Amino acid sequence: MNEIEFRKQCVIDPNSEDERFVEAMQDSELHKIREEYLDFDAQLKDAMRLQSDFDPESLKLIPQEMDEEHAKEESSWFKSALRPAYSIAASFVAAMVVVFGLLLQPEPALSESMMDHLYDHMEVTHIRTKFPQQKLRPLLDEYGIRISEVLTERMRHASKCELENLTSLHIVFDGESGPVTLFFMPGAEVDRASMMGREQFHGILFQHGDGAVGIIGVMDEQLLPLKDEVEASLVPLTPKEA
Repeated sequence: MNEIEFRKQCVIDPNSEDERFVEAMQDSELHKIREEYLDFDAQLKDAMRLQSDFDPESLKLIPQEMDEEHAKEESSWFKSALRPAYSIAASFVAAMVVVFGLLLQPEPALSESMMDHLYDHMEVTHIRTKFPQQKLRPLLDEYGIRISEVLTERMRHASKCELENLTSLHIVFDGESGPVTLFFMPGAEVDRASMMGREQFHGILFQHGDGAVGIIGVMDEQLLPLKDEVEASLVPLTPKEA
């Protein structure tokens, strides 16, 4: 179960005993996501228990015929009576917007910049030849990192680019379902792992060491295993190597 499927299940039923859902909860990041949904669910139930001052039966008291002045007075009373109900409804909608914004949206500017760069340079996504190792080493030295052979053997492209005024390493390698784009930005910071998506692509943005990493693949690509692989494969240079 990927992260998007996990979040959907949390919305439907965070207490589901589905085998894939329970297994996915073993991941600490996904477990934290579920706890956030449970916490919001509890707060929402508390909010819904609030008593509204609006009594629907009171609508029957409005006269069928009234003069203009009386109508204005009744209209004012009617709006006052409805105000608490509208207030609760508005608070509920606002809470939903905030919560889903926090749980599903990544750093807006950075994620948009990544997606824009991916689409602007789509041609490198389709490269099928292996990227030359002799060109890769100097590039990695410049960024102070090493990438494991498991990943470099599947690498099709590597270059420097600019994202939100930050220098980034732009890598394309083979995933399980298609080409995967990886951005590594030394010095960039993100608060927590979060999702992004556009058309046929989806991705995940997360902190790794002293930099931010973005991984973008086709919709069928499983992001969490890729995240684990990248975190294990992308390591800083040792003092001896530097």
